[in-house]
Amino acid sequence: MKKVIFIFFFTLGVGGVAQAQFLSKLKEKAKTALGNSVDRSTDKVVDKAVNKTADKATDKALSKAEEKLNSLFKKKNKKVTDSIPPVVPDTNKTATKPGSKEQ
Repeated sequence: MKKVIFIFFFTLGVGGVAQAQFLSKLKEKAKTALGNSVDRSTDKVVDKAVNKTADKATDKALSKAEEKLNSLFKKKNKKVTDSIPPVVPDTNKTATKPGSKEQ
């Protein structure tokens, strides 16, 4: 009976030490995971803000360049008039073969 009681308390003692070691390791892993998730979320927020600023700056630069190019290559609304009047075919004439002397 003494052996059974000794084994019972020994098991409780060893189990308590093992549980304490397990809980301390679990606590450390939870702290690192929390730190990593906070870092990732702040990185996302900072990246989004930086990207917005960079996008705005790029858009402004591109729009200025586009305006300059548009003003440089702007088409003028002048109509080009033909100096030669359009020729209307005369239907009263008969077709002649080239090289024939009938006229």
